[in-house]
Amino acid sequence: MRPNQILAVSLTYSMLSKEVAKAVVEAVRRELFTPYGLRSLSPAAVRYRGSYVGDPVARDSSYHQGPAWAWLLGPFIDVYLKVNGKKAQMQVREWLQVFSGHLAEAGLGHVSRSSMAIFRIYLEDVSLRHGASRKRCERLLKMV
Repeated sequence: MRPNQILAVSLTYSMLSKEVAKAVVEAVRRELFTPYGLRSLSPAAVRYRGSYVGDPVARDSSYHQGPAWAWLLGPFIDVYLKVNGKKAQMQVREWLQVFSGHLAEAGLGHVSRSSMAIFRIYLEDVSLRHGASRKRCERLLKMV
């Protein structure tokens, strides 16, 4: 299993029925989700290599074989909210709280450029729906 199918669910006019979309999101959550991104390949796959370490050849050969990609959290959270509705907002907040610990790790106070989608989702889909002003959200986004 790979994360590409999340992008099919994320389309405004998806070709997937609501039932299939929900099943895809649940399967991806179960198989690929990590607090820091979606794995590029399921750990159940024979070719799974979950770490991106070693010399350039070792890293290049594992790039699409399991390491988590932070940028995919944005589309994943979008579709998780899309198929699960308002009841999913608390779960998304918990996931984002875990991810916020990343700000205290390497590159203190900074988030990798690819992770900006995560904060856009938080600001647009979670904060605004709970009464935060658009100006406050825009200020937070500029700070990140």
